[in-house]
Amino acid sequence: MQVRVAAWRNPWADIAAGGYQSVSSLFAITTWGLFGSGLTKGMPKSIPVVESDMIFSAICEEFGVIFGAGIIGIFIMLLYRGVRIALDCNRRYYSILAAGVTTLISFQAFVILGGVMKLIPLTGVTLPFVSYGGSSVLVSLMMIGLLQWVCVYCEQRAQQEQEEQRMMEEMQMGGGRYE
Repeated sequence: MQVRVAAWRNPWADIAAGGYQSVSSLFAITTWGLFGSGLTKGMPKSIPVVESDMIFSAICEEFGVIFGAGIIGIFIMLLYRGVRIALDCNRRYYSILAAGVTTLISFQAFVILGGVMKLIPLTGVTLPFVSYGGSSVLVSLMMIGLLQWVCVYCEQRAQQEQEEQRMMEEMQMGGGRYE
């Protein structure tokens, strides 16, 4: 843990021991600018553990910072949509479930993106839906499926409640015609 924090605070102090991954990541993100080097024209293999920990650096190197900002934007939209689902759900349990799933995915994305860009100390988590790793992708897809199920369930439940409310109002207004 001390090596990670020391590498985060000043990766240039000891590149050979703990700062090489952070320095390589920063070079990869900033070297090719806004539009990147092009697909297969960069050198992402020079970054240690590029497939799982540093995939965002490789993406920025080959596709540019604009594409990297787009990925960050997708995670922000996912966070927004998850919060909307949690707030729109009338049932407390499903609202908390949606908030928890959204928090898990958003926090995982924030931790790895912040570590790659040297905003926080780097950890070994994967970027959801992007990094190499079958179990990470599988769990991320299951969490999104759960979030989608909560959204659909809460919408259907709200429609049923509105329909029941409308029918009750019609029965009261019509003097019991439906009896």
